[in-house]
Amino acid sequence: LSLPKAVDFWNLYSPKWARAEQTETGLRMCDSDPVDYCRAERLLPLSSHCSISLTLTPEQADHGCLYGELCTPEGASAVRFIFREDGKLYLRTTTEVPAAEYKSGTPVTLTLEANCTTFFFTLAINGEPLQEPDGTIKQFHFMRAANQLSRLVLRTGPYLHTPTLDM
Repeated sequence: LSLPKAVDFWNLYSPKWARAEQTETGLRMCDSDPVDYCRAERLLPLSSHCSISLTLTPEQADHGCLYGELCTPEGASAVRFIFREDGKLYLRTTTEVPAAEYKSGTPVTLTLEANCTTFFFTLAINGEPLQEPDGTIKQFHFMRAANQLSRLVLRTGPYLHTPTLDM
């Protein structure tokens, strides 16, 4: 996604204490809300094969998390990455897998390639694909099966499952 033009196409959810806003240089997300999060969602062309590249600059590496997801048209997460408060980037497959370390203020370019036919995705960090010990490109399982992907979601907290209509 090239900025600032690409920023125009984000849908933002921005409560008072968890702000998501467009700036001259890109999208800024910050969160001090104890019970909510901000979210930026970008619709993508409906596809069974998806390749997306984005550059993120974490402003911290010791508190808070940033979740990124490739989702189905129904909003179900198929691919997830997480910049966690321990200074590590994790991938969510059948479990959370540490992928790399990150530093506050240092830009990180992620390139995800997802294939809904095989339910696998690959990740390159700053142009370097993650590799197996034998040198082949590492493939990661989707969190759940997905026939098509249609959106990229960034949010500053875990998905809220409650409250529900029954609670």
